[in-house]
Amino acid sequence: MGFRHQFEFAFFAVNVFFCLSLFMNAIYAKFKGCKKPSAVWRGVVALSAVALLSGCAGLPHGDDDASYTAATADVPFHVQGRFSVSYEEKAFAARFDWQHAPESDTIEIISPLGSTYALLTRSGKTVTVQRGSDSQRTQQVDDWETLAGQTFGFPLPVTSLSYWIRGVPAPGTSTVVTRDAVGRFDSLRQQGWAVQYSYATAAHEPERIDIQYGETVRLRFRIDRRL
Repeated sequence: MGFRHQFEFAFFAVNVFFCLSLFMNAIYAKFKGCKKPSAVWRGVVALSAVALLSGCAGLPHGDDDASYTAATADVPFHVQGRFSVSYEEKAFAARFDWQHAPESDTIEIISPLGSTYALLTRSGKTVTVQRGSDSQRTQQVDDWETLAGQTFGFPLPVTSLSYWIRGVPAPGTSTVVTRDAVGRFDSLRQQGWAVQYSYATAAHEPERIDIQYGETVRLRFRIDRRL
């Protein structure tokens, strides 16, 4: 819930408490035989309002929060860096160069020696993988997850990753998030994946992203450049 929403809710809660106090005092004034509301009861009402506010601040961010909606917009980016994957007893490490736009992607996976391990591309709903530098070793599939599964051996959610790598949740799915002291996304959980962010001082986008699915899949992305 955004700060503006929390402020409005706090104002509402204070007014409710004030009105309840006036109402109870009015009843006491009209019916002298009634016991005057105690300080304990008024304290319970106040604590209830505080509890409501605390619960509201800890809820997952939703589409009604303007800042959350703006953060999860699909925007172009170009990032370069390194990543490592461990899956069951397998491990893989490489560099990557990822150019993203809402309707297209180009992801080059580069071996530690500098050669192209795979080139993954998307145009609209068509996704393609070219293995190595041989254009004849090309395959088309219907979605990113299938392509990533065939390339890496497990169904990596590339569509969601295009948001996670920017430090924001993917839209359209249930999300639990936490923020750090300056309002940046610190961690999130979506689709069974747990994502943890690390930032350089004063940076708005993460320099390291740790992603885990249960105890079977672990990924780490280190961002070297955002172009």
